[in-house]
Amino acid sequence: MITKSKNNVHIQNSAARLVIRRKLERHMDTTPILRELHWLPLKARVEFKNPCIIFKLIHHGESAPFYLTELIEIHVPKICTKSCDRVKLVNHNMRPKPSRAYGERAFCIYAPHL
Repeated sequence: MITKSKNNVHIQNSAARLVIRRKLERHMDTTPILRELHWLPLKARVEFKNPCIIFKLIHHGESAPFYLTELIEIHVPKICTKSCDRVKLVNHNMRPKPSRAYGERAFCIYAPHL
């Protein structure tokens, strides 16, 4: 059974070959094709996209989707110190049960750790 990640990588590689108009060859490495198109591999794209989304939510919140802005909360310090110029997100410290390990990947828990 193909996992979702492998399936998505396969779709990205197929799309890259389609754009470049190259036929599928056995054991073909698509990394040069992805570089030629300036496409990030799927894992790197996710690692790049998440901090970009969080930055846009913090600095351009009025134009961000409401369903995402309500998931994060900006920490407002009680006393202004040297670090009060830095934007921090509230860490909800919600640790899911081992059977609910997907909770750590939830946006509201994942965002403050970046």
